[in-house]
Amino acid sequence: MRNRKNHSAINAVMNLTHDIQLARANNNTVSCVLLNIKEAFDHVSLAQLVKILKKLKMSRIAIK
Repeated sequence: MRNRKNHSAINAVMNLTHDIQLARANNNTVSCVLLNIKEAFDHVSLAQLVKILKKLKMSRIAIK
């Protein structure tokens, strides 16, 4: 996902989560490749991200 004006890393995570949930609801296999790009997400609040993932009932293993 490219860096777009008025779109944050939180938006990207929410979009990814939605896509995963939709695929699982349709009994599709889900795969995801995540890249750790230095300084790409320096302005993401880790506490806020964890809070959102917990609210979405993501597994503790996924949140770690």
